[in-house]
Amino acid sequence: MDRGVLTYAAAFIAGAASALLFTCSQTIMAALTLLFGILTFLLKKRPITFIVCSHLAFIAAGAGICTTEQHSCSSRQLPAIAQLNATAEKMQEAATNHLKRIAHTQQTHATLCAIAVGEKSFMGKELKKSYSAAGAMHVLALSGLHIGIAFAIIYTLLLPLAAIPYGGIARNIIAIIFIVGYSIFSGCSPSVIRAATMIILYRIAAGKFRHISNWDAIATSALAILTFSPLQLKNIGFQLSYCAVMGIALLFPTCNGAFKLMVPQWKGYKKFLWKGIYWLWCSIAISVCCQIATLPASLYHFGYSAPYFLLANLVAVPLATGILYTLTLTLCLQWIPFVGEWCIELLNLLISLLNSAVMYISG
Repeated sequence: MDRGVLTYAAAFIAGAASALLFTCSQTIMAALTLLFGILTFLLKKRPITFIVCSHLAFIAAGAGICTTEQHSCSSRQLPAIAQLNATAEKMQEAATNHLKRIAHTQQTHATLCAIAVGEKSFMGKELKKSYSAAGAMHVLALSGLHIGIAFAIIYTLLLPLAAIPYGGIARNIIAIIFIVGYSIFSGCSPSVIRAATMIILYRIAAGKFRHISNWDAIATSALAILTFSPLQLKNIGFQLSYCAVMGIALLFPTCNGAFKLMVPQWKGYKKFLWKGIYWLWCSIAISVCCQIATLPASLYHFGYSAPYFLLANLVAVPLATGILYTLTLTLCLQWIPFVGEWCIELLNLLISLLNSAVMYISG
């Protein structure tokens, strides 16, 4: 299954990329897609011919869809999409106004808006420059990290549902609806859609007592995004997001296995010390895997790579995670005297620590 999903997605992406590089005829691509699709159906009992024709159909489909989008005469959005974007903007504005009442300073408010709702317009040039130089800009841009944390929070809050009949199904459905809504609310960036799609696939597979591999999820999410918007292939965020997640899927299992082979799990009270060391190793390994995988794209688009990315991520990622959990706690408890004030103070402290650490590391 892994190989099939991967190769079909690769064929579609190859077709879309060819349409970006060379001039293609929409009519010819549509005819080829139909032809190879018919041949795939007719020759389904011949494995080799079936595989070749089906992949050629995906290549032609990718080129045809990309060509259609490139030559589209209308730049206007569909009414439903325009309404959805307008609603999301109003929700973001309401959220930023509420966060302004929680934040103590303008800089804290700017960082909180970026981390929580993906709104970076409040950030000053110096602060943005510091995050970029430190290699921690992904902490501010809503990405797979934020979607994963948001899902973990809502899934934990819905834990009581597991105690009732069909509560597990209801829990998954509510969590998936929340993730879809949060993705729309945050602007539907490629990294957000990729993470949301992968989470939904994992939860559906778990509900059916099946296993879906990382590569299946990556390929399926890429295929879904490029089917609806093939020009995302040129988007820097799309390229960096998929390079990072493929780097983790490819390199991290080896790093993880090497650590467990060299440092077997300790027994007794030392088990907690081992878990701490293991968490630190995983954090370092994931950061290095992401940096290695995104290095070619970073050098091509930006001409440099942050030299202190490892140190910045070891500090920024745990703090950003703590900020999101504390923000959730604050929103739930801010109406309670003393407790709400304490949560707000803790939230502002964590954001100040994050900004100070990033600015110090960036020099």
